[in-house]
Amino acid sequence: MKRTRIACVAAVGWLWACGGGGSDPADVTPDAVEVAPEAGGDEVAGDVPGEAETSDPVPALSGTYDITSTFDLASGLPPSVAAVVNFVLDLFTSPTATVMKLMCDPAVWSNGSGLQDLCEDVFTDPSNPDLQNLTANGEIVKNIVDTLARGMRVAACPYRDTSLCQPDASVFAPPGSNPLQGVEMRSRVTCTKEPGANGWIPAGGCSEEWGVMTASLPGGSAGVPLSTVAGATLSGGIEVQLQGGNLQMAISRHSLGLKLGPLLDYLFEKMLMPAVFGPGTDGLPPVDSFEALIGALLAGRQCLDPRNVSCCEAFAANLSAQAGGTMSASLVEGACDALITQGAPYIRDFLLDLDSSSDGIQLGTPAGAPCEIRDMNLDLRIDALGSATQPCAWEATATVGGTAMSIPATFHGSRR
Repeated sequence: MKRTRIACVAAVGWLWACGGGGSDPADVTPDAVEVAPEAGGDEVAGDVPGEAETSDPVPALSGTYDITSTFDLASGLPPSVAAVVNFVLDLFTSPTATVMKLMCDPAVWSNGSGLQDLCEDVFTDPSNPDLQNLTANGEIVKNIVDTLARGMRVAACPYRDTSLCQPDASVFAPPGSNPLQGVEMRSRVTCTKEPGANGWIPAGGCSEEWGVMTASLPGGSAGVPLSTVAGATLSGGIEVQLQGGNLQMAISRHSLGLKLGPLLDYLFEKMLMPAVFGPGTDGLPPVDSFEALIGALLAGRQCLDPRNVSCCEAFAANLSAQAGGTMSASLVEGACDALITQGAPYIRDFLLDLDSSSDGIQLGTPAGAPCEIRDMNLDLRIDALGSATQPCAWEATATVGGTAMSIPATFHGSRR
């Protein structure tokens, strides 16, 4: 008689029927029991050589997943990028000094503009412009810009403590209002095919489409479609491989379709600037460009309304009157026009040129660190990619000046 080891996990009545020694089902033990095969039949299944083992079914991946990616654009910036970011931030935290010094930058001078003459009328040492060394007319200009900057910041201040919104206060106060940190980008990943034997999803089996970007701002957060930031829809196929028994997902490196420079520029001009100097909810035009900011700092937000006197005409009339006629209104107006038309693109190009010759932001899961995926409700379908508390890592980079810089980033997602 063949001895076959049988685990006692079935109904006791079955074990008693198949034997086990003893007249009471309770006497049956998980020890080996003698089982006689039926005449001409096969032996009882167990550890019988040649019998195939079954494996657990693999959860299906096919479906659509909502993904939230978070990027930190403020930490660990290379010196070249940090210098540009800090230069632009000076417009927010030290608007008077930044605008007045811009008057003396030869890069924005143009023939016949009068900007160099204005610089010389404002600073005692035009080659080294310093707000501590101003002429009498320079003090007038400083007072005009200081007053308008303070008025705009206080009027747009979302906090009860308006000291947080003075021109020399950080635009990132209180903590948590830095739009460069915690930038969220929503995307949708759709997979229509299951992985092959090697875990790779067949070509064309998964695609990615980016949706809305959300940034923290003074007083709250704001969102904008990424297609608006990039000027085009951001979508395309991605390569995906399941690993670790189909419980880990590796995403090959691919392009986000967005460059770092335009992204930073949009965050500064279209999101942070209106939040700090005026979003346009009070009936006056919004301050949402470097041109608008310079004009408003010289003549107030009302000059941005095309129905009113232009910013430079208003500034020239005001300065000339306060200077007692010692400054020509026509010279000041021409210099102001040059400052806006030449100075604003000069500032913007610092940002746009950061990675203008690159393919933009690249991202994928790090080598050896795939994303953990889970079937949360045991319905044999993948439900989650990481989690909000334990997100997966992106290896995100941007090429600046021919050198790749790392951008700290994470993501998590769930099935729709």
